Amino acid sequence: MHEENIDKLLRKFGEKNTPIFLKALARGKHFAQAIETPIGKELLSDATGRLESLTSKVIQEISTPEERAEIRALKTIIGAWSDIIMKYQGDMQEFKKTTGE
Repeated sequence: MHEENIDKLLRKFGEKNTPIFLKALARGKHFAQAIETPIGKELLSDATGRLESLTSKVIQEISTPEERAEIRALKTIIGAWSDIIMKYQGDMQEFKKTTGE
């Protein structure tokens, strides 16, 4: 990272918060990159496919309590993944806006 960009971040977030912002950005970047790998894409596809299958059973009123619990778990997991990616994208936009990149 260029010294000029660090100075811009320090002015915007302060000395205490700049490292926190950069760490959060790095964590989000690693996750966003991982989800784009073949394994990450397969995991996401499996999770969404399973969720669709289970949701169909709920609609048909043939789901078990365990399947309904699995739906809640999958929604939580997929929601968390989505939140991480959305936060990373927002942080990245803020970084680009602040540094002019």
